[in-house]
Amino acid sequence: MDFWFDLEYSIPHISMYLLEFALVAFLFIRIYKKRKEATKIWVAILAVIVGLFVLSIDIPVQDVIIRLPILPLGAWILYFLWRRSNRWETYRTFTWLGFLTSFISIAVMLGASFLHDLIYPKDSVSTYLANIESSKVIRLVDEAPPVTLQTSTLQKMLASLEMKEVDSITWYHKSTEGQQELFPYQLMQAQPRFGSNIETVIYVHKDGNGLLIQTEDHQYYFHSDQSFLEKGGDKR
Repeated sequence: MDFWFDLEYSIPHISMYLLEFALVAFLFIRIYKKRKEATKIWVAILAVIVGLFVLSIDIPVQDVIIRLPILPLGAWILYFLWRRSNRWETYRTFTWLGFLTSFISIAVMLGASFLHDLIYPKDSVSTYLANIESSKVIRLVDEAPPVTLQTSTLQKMLASLEMKEVDSITWYHKSTEGQQELFPYQLMQAQPRFGSNIETVIYVHKDGNGLLIQTEDHQYYFHSDQSFLEKGGDKR
């Protein structure tokens, strides 16, 4: 697998994190240059790092969990340690920069999520199946007949696959009531779009005309009137 599919973060997230680092570095340098009294740079950096320590609460915002800072623990720690010297007066601005960074991180996280959804739309099957040249279908249940993936057919159908509502409850009851498993196959070795860092498990409808795509926290179902499976294949 090519190295870019092993990125720990998506390209939008990496870009926004670099932007955050650049912004904090810019503010640090700007504050440091305006200091009139003697200021040790290593102490200023330490003050920023300690200022990052906060008491926060988790708040869900759409598909993102953000940590909202409510108490500046780091600032309190440095205040009690330095209040009897002039260090607090000298370095408190850097400490509050560390606390401010927590809010910058929230904006970056939300911005990265928005940018990711804009570049890699969740309702587009091409986001999850950008490269299917090496893809194949395997059986998940022995009762399912062996089939072969028609890669060229699926490739032509990608643009026309329509996303429909996932009916998980009905599908579950049908499979537990002795009816044939609705998704007895799994699509393997399909690559998502470059830089998306999306990990999926993709199930194939028994008729070969639908894909159930399971991401880390969502399910998406794409349907077509035409099958992209051909009966017959290996017996694995």
